[in-house]
Amino acid sequence: MLIKELYQKLKESPRFKASGFLSHVFVTADLVTDTLVPEGLWEFGFYDASKDIVHSYALQLHTAILDEKESQVFKKESDTVHPIDLDELTLDFEEAASSALSFQKKSYAGQSPGRAMFVLQDLGAGLIWNVTFVTTAFNVLNMKFAAGRRGEKKSGEIIFHELSNLMQWKK
Repeated sequence: MLIKELYQKLKESPRFKASGFLSHVFVTADLVTDTLVPEGLWEFGFYDASKDIVHSYALQLHTAILDEKESQVFKKESDTVHPIDLDELTLDFEEAASSALSFQKKSYAGQSPGRAMFVLQDLGAGLIWNVTFVTTAFNVLNMKFAAGRRGEKKSGEIIFHELSNLMQWKK
């Protein structure tokens, strides 16, 4: 599986010195000939509860760690950050991308993705792929797919979906 291979590559890097636990994997993707292709860097985030920060490492498929940074956690104060157990992962990026495109074509045919963002995370009920399409009609389609062995839904099943207008996000 691609995610596990990248994670192993990250752990073998001499620059890898993460404290805390793996809390997310993030990548953007572009639509190329009816396929979502990862674009740019894969980000692996490690949550350090003692400091309430995320330490992120960015790498490309065939290169070493290119960047690392510390940042504040993007969550409500009452939310809990859950660890990702990659041994539980049963839906890799390629399958998540295919499921997302298939669901979009079936349920939101007029909303072609212009840009896609994928976040592998655990919100407390098992692993999910949180997928967001910014569509060519300037809407945001958010979908969540079950991605692991744990949880109520079978891996690959849609858990949540919502279409909103990008202009609603304006403050």
